[in-house]
Amino acid sequence: MTKEFCFIFRASDYEKTVDFYRNQLECPLIQEWDRGPTQKGTVIYLGGLKVEMLSVAPGKEAIQPRGFELSIEVEDVNAYYQFAKEKGIAILGEIADKPWGQRAFSVNDPNGIKIIFYTDL
Repeated sequence: MTKEFCFIFRASDYEKTVDFYRNQLECPLIQEWDRGPTQKGTVIYLGGLKVEMLSVAPGKEAIQPRGFELSIEVEDVNAYYQFAKEKGIAILGEIADKPWGQRAFSVNDPNGIKIIFYTDL
């Protein structure tokens, strides 16, 4: 039986990515480590999801995940939208009521990963 979901990826710009999740979105820190340039990692909590960001070895290129989006339910999407704008986070998709019964907006993280924040109507 499964217990939890953790999304793991290598960040193209590790420091910028950690700053985005930790300082801009204010996600709680679970764990981080630094064992040299090829062994850095940070795990944060984003909604009901663990997100693990890893550094890329010098001279290597991060291969970004494609074809998926993260969707996070928040208590009050209007308030979260205001929070994101006040933090200076670039809004990808403006806040709107969706035909499937959600009010939502979206942003991209520094790696181009689309994150949708929503509240059910």
